[in-house]
Amino acid sequence: MGQDHSKSRLLSRSAVGLLTFVVLASPWILGGQLLVTQIVSLAIVAFAIVVSSLVAERSIKIPLALLFSLTAYILVQYANPAFAQEWQTGLRIWNLKPLDHIQWLPSSIDSDFADSSPLRFLIVFLTASLCASSIYKYKRRFHQDLLPPLLVINAALIALVGLIQLNLESRSILGLFEAADEGLALFFGTFLYKNHAAAFFNLGMAVSLACFFGYVKQDQKRKSNPGWLFLIFAGVLFAGVIFSKSRFGFLCSCGILALFGPLALTQLRDSGLSRKWVTAVCTAMIILTGCGGIYLLQNNAATHLKTLNSQITEDFSFKQRRLAYESELSMFAEKPIFGWGAGNYRHGFRQFQNMEGEREEIRNPYMNRRSANFFWQHAHNDYLEWLIELGVVGTLILLSIPGYFFWLIFKSKRWKEPVPLMLLAGLGSTMVHALIDFPFQNPAVLITWFAILTITGTYCGGNRGANNDLRAEDDH
Repeated sequence: MGQDHSKSRLLSRSAVGLLTFVVLASPWILGGQLLVTQIVSLAIVAFAIVVSSLVAERSIKIPLALLFSLTAYILVQYANPAFAQEWQTGLRIWNLKPLDHIQWLPSSIDSDFADSSPLRFLIVFLTASLCASSIYKYKRRFHQDLLPPLLVINAALIALVGLIQLNLESRSILGLFEAADEGLALFFGTFLYKNHAAAFFNLGMAVSLACFFGYVKQDQKRKSNPGWLFLIFAGVLFAGVIFSKSRFGFLCSCGILALFGPLALTQLRDSGLSRKWVTAVCTAMIILTGCGGIYLLQNNAATHLKTLNSQITEDFSFKQRRLAYESELSMFAEKPIFGWGAGNYRHGFRQFQNMEGEREEIRNPYMNRRSANFFWQHAHNDYLEWLIELGVVGTLILLSIPGYFFWLIFKSKRWKEPVPLMLLAGLGSTMVHALIDFPFQNPAVLITWFAILTITGTYCGGNRGANNDLRAEDDH
């Protein structure tokens, strides 16, 4: 009996270690954007699922049923191509050649698997969602005591790497990948795209502030409280957002801090801490936010920040997105029910792109250098891109998977507590950011977002009492 228990514990810890590795390692490997990284991550998660099915104490059947539905839907798209790319000789332009297909089934564009295709889309989404489902099945100590601090420390280290690289004026990531040449000098930390880095740091900052509330509440009678350390981590991550020069990422950070402020005042007052501690925390928050605003106003990012006002159209980035948005609506209207195929936005959008408008109206330094049309890999709106690629049917299936976890959260009364509120603020910041950018297209951001969603769901859905922290009592 004891031998079986030891074997079960070993298997459980092995699976937990593998899942933790996937969540923590993906951001370091260019945000998980390499194909080999995505395939290996899915294989590791699949192995962890096999192990967890043998030892975990509870199951989560509904998301798995929804995942099966989404997988079947995308595989049908992949097996039923409606178009093939027909390249024009010597040009970076192609036409879509119609193919024989079953018209009443979901379809796609016959595309290169290594570039972007239904199968690659499925690999990334399955990795994130299956990882979250597996995490949910384990003891609460894992996803309430171990994983949140590790997420925070991991994100803070990446932010520090970005700040150091910025100070050294590095043109490469970790001295290994020449990101300045590949990503048009828009990289920060270990992410190829600065807006993805900002979205990731905002998730980490929200988890850090949630950990602060958890530790302060639990350990208020101790002389040394690790909760204050998480305020330092949050400050590092906020600095990462600021120096990434992500305009909307900074606004999302301010939204997280706007919620944290009144919650912190209430929590610290109820914890019986002296007025000097409350004053110190509020002062530090105001100074950090003020310094971030001053930095952005004195930087080129200030010019871009103004373009968030729709009445200002001098910035080429705003003009590009406006023209692309109009074309994307036309693309969606062409196939609204089943979409163009998962991962096929970049292959189909060329046929709807307003190239004439881009050439005549936009001063685009990229286009001037290349003497070519701007190539759109993603819509700067994740929800619209999903509608274009999956149609209304597929998008509803996809959104129902995180929707299940949100149902777990909001059916519980505990979501109004400070810890889950801060976690929800982090999740919400990415969802809002996705309205004008594509953070969910980054595997590391998607995996981290799903992991935090699972942590929040287990915190609110648990039945272990009313302790207002992120930690469980015992791991049986």
